[in-house]
Amino acid sequence: SGGGLGRTGGGGMMSKPRAYTCYLCGQQYGSQSLTIHVPQCYEKWLKVESAKERKDRREPPPPPPELDQPLPTDPDGID
Repeated sequence: SGGGLGRTGGGGMMSKPRAYTCYLCGQQYGSQSLTIHVPQCYEKWLKVESAKERKDRREPPPPPPELDQPLPTDPDGID
């Protein structure tokens, strides 16, 4: 009875993994996926912008300072 979606076999709610938002595209990723995604997204940004006319091109936004530090993966290290 019921889908049980989002629940563990023990009846307790599973904690949802922390999602981080890419500062370039706005998509959400896990901490390890984000560190893989951001360099690829940056390259894509540059490629897309370079295909535009010079007057329409934008500079990529600066990365947030948090990207210089390892992202927390455990719930105790997250604000």
